[in-house]
Amino acid sequence: SQSNSKVNLTSNENAKTVTEWYRQRMKSQGYNSTSVVQTQSNEKVLNKLAGATNNSSVKIEITQENNSALVFITVELSASNSSI
Repeated sequence: SQSNSKVNLTSNENAKTVTEWYRQRMKSQGYNSTSVVQTQSNEKVLNKLAGATNNSSVKIEITQENNSALVFITVELSASNSSI
């Protein structure tokens, strides 16, 4: 059976550190990276990661605005059986 979940998180780390952590986490969980888009303009960072395994997929969006102390993270997981 297919399950979908979405979680919104925040971090005090900078967007680069958070993005690298999620890239490594995806790799360690066996996700093949299907898309990595990193943009920075007008003091806003928007990084999107996507990955898939044989039976699941994950999408991660990381944003940080105007050198804010907080980074916002959205993780969407569609899986038969997985945790990230």
